[in-house]
Amino acid sequence: MLIKPHIEIEFDAKHAILVFNDTELYDFVEDYLLEKHDIRSEYVTQSESGYRLFFDKNRSSDIEKALSKLDDNEIETVWRLNNN
Repeated sequence: MLIKPHIEIEFDAKHAILVFNDTELYDFVEDYLLEKHDIRSEYVTQSESGYRLFFDKNRSSDIEKALSKLDDNEIETVWRLNNN
């Protein structure tokens, strides 16, 4: 499910998972969640298709609330750094 431009959220039994297809955007969002909202991921995976940040599923509403405060234009600007 697309939660913000270029950012998807998925769920499994234990995790809320943010999915990114861009390195800069992944790094930006990970830093934003940690530094501005004290939301730390449990772990990250990387594949050819991008990055997946795993969070405790109990933090889902905190993550969604924090991301709702991010301006879509700022997200687009970061994404365009590598995707002209």
